[in-house]
Amino acid sequence: MRDVTVLTQILIPDAKSLPVCTLVLDSFRVGFPTAKIICSFVKNKFSDKNPRVMHKLEQKCHAQNIKLVKPHSKYPWNFYRQNYYRYATKQVVFIDGDVIFWESCEKFTFAPSTLLAGFKVPRMWNEYTQCVSVERIHPSFMWLPDTNALHEIIKRDFRNETLPLSDVWSPFHVYSKNDKTIFHDTASNLYAMVESEHFTEPHLNCYDHLHCSTDVKAFTQRCATPEAFLATHNLAVTNPSALRGLWREHVHYYARHTVPNPCDNH
Repeated sequence: MRDVTVLTQILIPDAKSLPVCTLVLDSFRVGFPTAKIICSFVKNKFSDKNPRVMHKLEQKCHAQNIKLVKPHSKYPWNFYRQNYYRYATKQVVFIDGDVIFWESCEKFTFAPSTLLAGFKVPRMWNEYTQCVSVERIHPSFMWLPDTNALHEIIKRDFRNETLPLSDVWSPFHVYSKNDKTIFHDTASNLYAMVESEHFTEPHLNCYDHLHCSTDVKAFTQRCATPEAFLATHNLAVTNPSALRGLWREHVHYYARHTVPNPCDNH
């Protein structure tokens, strides 16, 4: 798949998180058998204290012909904005480290006008941030089918090439008139400004995503069902194949937490 570059930035906060945060490395070539894959490991206390572990991960990448690059930032939105237009390929795909592939995604096709594709997250009550967050494409698997066209739209709509990239990708909070916080998570601005396609069952059957693997402790303290959340993450270590079809649980989860947009009533 010559016209696609797949990018992943992997953050490993601690030893316990290692298996889930690097889950994608065991199936990357299932999902993208021929595409160019570029991987970046975030430099932090864990990586500094565990050079042998990091070396083994690097060897695993080399064995699969995955190119390694130095990270620019620990924040994923910085990784997106710095790299979405950096590579010569027309299409760029962002993948999180806690994704597992079951089938090839190289067969995916999108309409010519589509500039963003992936799993749609609705306007919802966000248990992690404890506020409402706006709808977006989840960046765990975000496909940019035409980076040239996307770059031109960003330049046109924001009128320069430095500040807008941060605005398009970075998360931020706003406050409504009744003092309620509204969270615009990573790339929600991008979703609002370009034409997108939402993954359907044939797409979703090709992969699954764990969610919140880099901050398990915080999410378990805030979510209503911590036991189920931890059980899913444990499966990623003990029996990864049992995760297949996890996306259906995520669909139900988002449906339960959906918050209607008051603007839709006007």
